[in-house]
Amino acid sequence: MIFKESTHKYLNGNVPYTSMTSLLKKFKEQKDWNAIAAAYLNKHSKKHPDDKVKIATAILADVAKKKELTKKAAHKRWGTDKPTVEWVRSIWKDNSEDALERGSAYHLKRELELVGRSDVHYNPVENDEKASFDLTNLQPGMTYPELICYSHKYKIAGQADVITITDNGKVVVRDFKTSAKIQTEPIAFYNQKLKRKVIERFNSPISHLAYYNLNEYALQLSGYAYILEMHGFPPLVDEEGRTALIIEHIIFNKNGIVTGTKDYYVPYLKEEVKALFEYERASR
Repeated sequence: MIFKESTHKYLNGNVPYTSMTSLLKKFKEQKDWNAIAAAYLNKHSKKHPDDKVKIATAILADVAKKKELTKKAAHKRWGTDKPTVEWVRSIWKDNSEDALERGSAYHLKRELELVGRSDVHYNPVENDEKASFDLTNLQPGMTYPELICYSHKYKIAGQADVITITDNGKVVVRDFKTSAKIQTEPIAFYNQKLKRKVIERFNSPISHLAYYNLNEYALQLSGYAYILEMHGFPPLVDEEGRTALIIEHIIFNKNGIVTGTKDYYVPYLKEEVKALFEYERASR
């Protein structure tokens, strides 16, 4: 099993495997981002419907507040006198790319901190390829950064940021997240078609789960944990009864400097992951 970095593809020989992130996307509601951007533009147009400069100023003030920027900085980067749906989406795209860049830099920093340790096994990317370890032969007491977790049965694979195998063969999964906020409960949004607020949910077969990012992260980490359990390494349950699936939320200030971290223990959604895996296998 290899991971091709340039294409972000997992291959077992010539057979492609579905990534965990791609799998989860299949069960999320597909959003019409043009419609969402149009609604956002319309919201900020109500006070001054015919004054495009004031509309743009109102939107940039909102962006500056959310990103903890000065209004001057927001205007310098995105200022315009012709606010459009495409302009709104370009701001959102820039914000997303900023977060990805910060996240990649932080992941690299943490990897470099780990790889020199004697209790760490690590396969680097070489010539655009990263080779997997044999998951049946992971070593107790060792830590594996960016471990490729794969299932030949389901043809699914993904990389966990840090996997630690305890001395008694149990698994601790840790994943770094740089989202602006970790949502710990669902939020109801107004649905134009239904004319009322609704809580977004994942699609069947996990439609009983509300969609918010902590639940998505729980599914992702549970996928890694279930794959490793199938290879003989079940997740650790600590003295407080928590399964050791841990989101490490990285907190940045407005200048992109890390100011702290916070751990979130997420539930082991084993049955939900099994349902997704079986659904994916049946659809091949």
